[in-house]
Amino acid sequence: MSKDKRYIPDHLIARPVEPVDNIRYTSIDNPQEMLEAANRIVQNLELKGQVSDGYHTFDELYEHRYRLFIAYLNTLEEWRQQEFSHVKTIPYWKSRINSEGESYEGYFVAGIEDKITYHLPNRLWDKTLVPEIPNGRWDGHTPLDILERLI
Repeated sequence: MSKDKRYIPDHLIARPVEPVDNIRYTSIDNPQEMLEAANRIVQNLELKGQVSDGYHTFDELYEHRYRLFIAYLNTLEEWRQQEFSHVKTIPYWKSRINSEGESYEGYFVAGIEDKITYHLPNRLWDKTLVPEIPNGRWDGHTPLDILERLI
């Protein structure tokens, strides 16, 4: 028995099942194939935000991300108002329109310069206490770029 199979009940491993949107479960011996199958299943779920890793749901994790970024932006604004000189030169903002002149139903965009941006749900607009600008800014960054720039 492989190490991986010790943690998965035998009845879940490599048994033919009815297709779910043309997806068949595969053996744990091919973790990449299992991951791809799981991702296809999740992408087709109506309530994908309720998928959990056993600790948090996607919805919870996104809500944390939204609120942490807003707290960061609001802290910058609070410092600017207290006239911390190093914060005055950092352009942070929120906008209902992105850098290409588009909007996404139910979301606005907020960012720091054009280097770190997130789409946030409209219900948090009034909680985001930073200046509004006509169009968002974006330098072409990817999610990996944002991770590098955050810390």
